[in-house]
Amino acid sequence: MLIEERKYNKNSSYNILLGPKIGKVLSQTNSAVIGIGNQLETWIENNCSLKNVLFKKKIDVNENKKIEPDMVYDDGKCVHIFEIKLGIDFDTKKSKAEIANLIKLKNHFLKIKSDVKLYFVSFLADDKNSIKKGLKSCDNLDEVNLLTGKEFSDWIGADYNLFRKTYNKNYKQNLKYLYDNIEKELEKITNETYI
Repeated sequence: MLIEERKYNKNSSYNILLGPKIGKVLSQTNSAVIGIGNQLETWIENNCSLKNVLFKKKIDVNENKKIEPDMVYDDGKCVHIFEIKLGIDFDTKKSKAEIANLIKLKNHFLKIKSDVKLYFVSFLADDKNSIKKGLKSCDNLDEVNLLTGKEFSDWIGADYNLFRKTYNKNYKQNLKYLYDNIEKELEKITNETYI
């Protein structure tokens, strides 16, 4: 994914810190990171070798709002429910709600199946401690299996290294775009005269 092709927020907070030129580049970078997270879901769907998998299916648990886990897999004996993230820096409030929703889904499926397992996947985490640290403020983590992207990919029969290669292929071009814009701004402010 190329940063320079991403849309940006003209009113980004980055503008206040670094001016409109670099603010634009950082806003585009943020947009690219979010875009990769969205593309991760599609990549998983396209590379999952399991059958009987539901992706982003809204499930009615008899509350005001349906719950939409990232992935549900029924292997015939057990229902496996997944929340999948790209990184390890989680929004505290959102993470708490996602863990709570996993628990609600477990209770719902236990009415139908005798075995339900919950998973929280952090695709770029190196280890489970990194995930646990990112979820430090969440309750009921003992009910959730934490998986790295490598572990999850192995579990669904996907090639984790292919994912890394697919989304790392533009890093040199992205670095050049970032560097060139910073260099131009530095030249500009170096040449300005202050009174």
